[in-house]
Amino acid sequence: METFKWDDLRIVLAIARHGSATQAARALGMTQATISRRLQSLEEELGLALFVRTPEGMLPTELAQTLLPRAEQMQQAALAVSAAVHEFAEAPRGLVRLAIPEDTAALHALPHLPTLLARHPDLQIDLHTGTATSDLTRMEADLAIRLVRPTRGDLRVQALQTTRFAVYGAAAYLDGRDTTDLTKLDWIDWSEDLAHIPDARWRRDHLPQVAPRLQSNSMRIRRDAVLLQMGVAVLPSVHARIWPELVEVPHDLPPLPEVTLWLVGHARTRYTPRVNAVWDFILSQELGQHEG
Repeated sequence: METFKWDDLRIVLAIARHGSATQAARALGMTQATISRRLQSLEEELGLALFVRTPEGMLPTELAQTLLPRAEQMQQAALAVSAAVHEFAEAPRGLVRLAIPEDTAALHALPHLPTLLARHPDLQIDLHTGTATSDLTRMEADLAIRLVRPTRGDLRVQALQTTRFAVYGAAAYLDGRDTTDLTKLDWIDWSEDLAHIPDARWRRDHLPQVAPRLQSNSMRIRRDAVLLQMGVAVLPSVHARIWPELVEVPHDLPPLPEVTLWLVGHARTRYTPRVNAVWDFILSQELGQHEG
């Protein structure tokens, strides 16, 4: 026999403590027949007796007495492991790295983080707001909010809000300008490295002759430039509700795409308590609501 199984040793420990198979069975929630059968199988495997059957009960042999202190150590270790697993499952703790667009973090995630952290005091959040896409398969982030649904990797994906986009300018900038020809307006666009996202493609597809006066890889910079009356840009419609000085510019071009945010997690860590707590919280807040 190469190793003892803890499940066998706990039977030996229970019989030694209680003095009979019947009492040991009651303590372990088993039947007396199961205890007796398991003990007999273990003794046969060892080729040695562990207990002597007497009218007064079952007495441990010298071998059993040698094993009992080690069995008790294994029991304490098993209890410690069980307690650690229970604590881990019950209380989300540790660092969760969330890769998220900067504007989404500022407008939607950050206002709700105090509630999340108050609910889970042992949780820490690391917001990654860079423009580079974090690779969840390489554990560069635990969760990500993306503008494009991923199609590769062992990932779990959940749709979040769907946002309508439109062309916006500051009221003071648009005042007195001919807005019927979008090519005559100053444009603020995404940087070339983000030309693949839907709202950036729309401007390039339908107004290819327009050379943007300003480009940035930051939604906030682009929106602030519009508010500073530097030109017009394709922005989420929710911004007009937050900044009423933004005015939608009507046009006859094909409608702008609606963009869905996607919550993404790796299958390996998706249901760990720390990640699951943040996942569920995101779904329960504004990001989980579909915008009308």
